[in-house]
Amino acid sequence: MRIVLSTLLLLVAGCSSKPNEVKEAASASKQDSTKPKITQFYASPNVVAPGERSLLCYGVENTTIVTMTPQTEDLTPSLSRCIEIHPTETTEYTLAAGGLGAAVTATTKVKVDNRIGHKKSTDASGKASAGLIRYFVANMPAVSKGQQVTMCYGTAGATSLTLDPPVQPVAPKDKICFSTTVNQTTTFTLTAKDGKGATDSHKLTIRAE
Repeated sequence: MRIVLSTLLLLVAGCSSKPNEVKEAASASKQDSTKPKITQFYASPNVVAPGERSLLCYGVENTTIVTMTPQTEDLTPSLSRCIEIHPTETTEYTLAAGGLGAAVTATTKVKVDNRIGHKKSTDASGKASAGLIRYFVANMPAVSKGQQVTMCYGTAGATSLTLDPPVQPVAPKDKICFSTTVNQTTTFTLTAKDGKGATDSHKLTIRAE
């Protein structure tokens, strides 16, 4: 009789512990889903001439505060945002995202190379002119086949703009983003023109894996 009673007590103790284990696991999962996350943080391009433009692009989730060191401008939480920088020396940037008493960080580096010349566009006569495309970047360099990618561009002084392949109508804008589905590795070419015959072209390759 004692053996039977002891066995029953052990079974009851084992069963009573399971709800607590499930509750603890669910609580841990809930905490993980609300923790701040940095989904992306990169520079494009990551090697530039002194003072040349580069873009720092970032994406965060579950955050209330976003900061960057060294500070370039005030940041706000965003799934996909790019800011313009003009480093004069090689610089490592640190992005910090915080919320609910926790914080995460990520770093990226922009190398400044004196051997690189500043990019210039050309007009109809072949003379150098100021760049008409300020930037042309994507939120990720590679996606799964059939996945969407977000591309952003900005122009200055352009009167017309074309995109090849023409997956999206484009027009000269200071800053605009659009999304498109990528089914195979594709090189997108953005070409801008102004009223004086100058052209500027940027290429962006998205890998489909």
